[in-house]
Amino acid sequence: MEAAAAGAATDAASAAASAASADGHARAAETAAGSAAGSAAATGADAAATARDRVAVEAAAAGAATDAASAAASAASANGHARAAEAAAEIARSPAASLYGACGGSANAITVTAGLSGISPGTEVRFRATAANTGPATLNVDGTGAIPCRTITGAVLPAGYVRTTVDTVARYDGTYWVLGREIERGSNSNGEYERRADGAQTCTCSAITAAGPITTADGAIWRSAEYAWSFPASFVATTHLAPRGELRTSLPAWSKTRLVSNASASAMLFASTSLSYNFTVDFSVIGRWY
Repeated sequence: MEAAAAGAATDAASAAASAASADGHARAAETAAGSAAGSAAATGADAAATARDRVAVEAAAAGAATDAASAAASAASANGHARAAEAAAEIARSPAASLYGACGGSANAITVTAGLSGISPGTEVRFRATAANTGPATLNVDGTGAIPCRTITGAVLPAGYVRTTVDTVARYDGTYWVLGREIERGSNSNGEYERRADGAQTCTCSAITAAGPITTADGAIWRSAEYAWSFPASFVATTHLAPRGELRTSLPAWSKTRLVSNASASAMLFASTSLSYNFTVDFSVIGRWY
């Protein structure tokens, strides 16, 4: 009986140990499950936070794009207004924007009837002269009095500044009538010329096969007789005039151009050997006509 009791006790102890072991495994499983659940929850929270951040970034980017579009529209509007203002200013400066008046008087005592009751600094009129001025001139607009005229550089009018073939625009500066002048271009048998309102003048000429031949011995080289070029329009003086003559040839020849007066220049051709035919010389000179 005692042996049976001992065996039963042993069996009970073994069962208790097995139960304890099973309970430990169960608790470990619960702990592992809790850890997994916590990790999953943390991962889900991170994912949610990331999603919220992405939405916020996208919203910020959309806002920035809207702001940029608004700024671009504002800039375009401002640019449009600026261009409109420039166009208006250009129209105001153009001859077409000037008040047109009928011209009378004489070459150097010009009168204009434009319907004005008075003049003030900035008043502008446009007219077609009936005669070119021959020297200093005055302008009387609507009987406001004869006021001296000046060029755009402030000089007294030179002869021919006021022309009959184009309109003249006059603007009152409070002391003088300042006259504008369109570019004048002309030509004659001596070449072409261009005159500007500020006094600049350019003359050009192509003397086609007119200079030469180069047949006069001069030491070790050969030269031609001088070829004279009369300017198509005279300059006011010889100061700073520097005529140029470019020889058109592929041969070993060259030219030398010199100023003769305010109305002419000359060129002489040179070569290393005698050349018994004529050459073309392209002339140009820049200076002032007043």
